Amino acid sequence: MKRFLPFTLCLWLLAACEKDNLRADRDCGPDIVFLQDREEFPDGDDFHLLDVAASGTCLSVKVGASGCSSDGWSMDIYTDGFAGRSLPPSTLAGLVFNDGVPDGAASCEAYFTVTYAFDLSDYLTQDLLPTNLTLYGTGADTTLYIE
Repeated sequence: MKRFLPFTLCLWLLAACEKDNLRADRDCGPDIVFLQDREEFPDGDDFHLLDVAASGTCLSVKVGASGCSSDGWSMDIYTDGFAGRSLPPSTLAGLVFNDGVPDGAASCEAYFTVTYAFDLSDYLTQDLLPTNLTLYGTGADTTLYIE
């Protein structure tokens, strides 16, 4: 019994460390938001998609838009969980940009860029990887291969 307890404790600690490492890989930004239907996705403001990159299931999106400042900007990513039956699977996500300016309000002509990061791991599970992820939204239509 005395030998069993330390062995069990070591296994438990090892498993805890592995879970922490997995969680550390996922801390790349807000999680993707699941909605039942694409019709539920909120409307967004215009933006230009300048760059997209993925490191595992961490997505980096660089956008540009005009305005007085980028301080009030935000971006969310949505999916309805679609996964096409192709090889590799086709997946789909919508980018929704908010410039922080009320509709109809005057805006400046300056141009700013911002990079956002999103955690896609709740959507892009191991059984869906690798995948061709199509991003769409106002100003965005691109497909990215993610391993």
